[in-house]
Amino acid sequence: MKRVLALALLWMLTGPALASPARNFTIGGVAFEEADIVDARAQPDLGGGASILIAFEAAAAEKIAKLTREKLDTTIAIMLDENRLAEPRIMEPITGGSVQISGDFPLAEADRLARLISGKDPLPDSLEGDD
Repeated sequence: MKRVLALALLWMLTGPALASPARNFTIGGVAFEEADIVDARAQPDLGGGASILIAFEAAAAEKIAKLTREKLDTTIAIMLDENRLAEPRIMEPITGGSVQISGDFPLAEADRLARLISGKDPLPDSLEGDD
């Protein structure tokens, strides 16, 4: 009986009831999963604010290239859950596999949003070990 209660308690603590809610990240209405994102990081700018740089896996990069080719000279929304992060006008296709979200973000807020977008900490700046 104790074993059954222990298993039930373990399931309650690790089961769906305590799972973090899924985030909804879209660019121009196209959804991107955490697995689509290689890295997201805050980047300080000279004016004291920050932007968010997002690098995508190859298949997601193709989705962005296709979307931006189709939406030339229009405005698209970049959304995280119900929050509009930016609404850039697409002047040329984005083909490099990364997107920079410019905004008037404080650095700490840009860092928080980058972690929410990617679901993980940013990759280290260098893969070399400390010698």
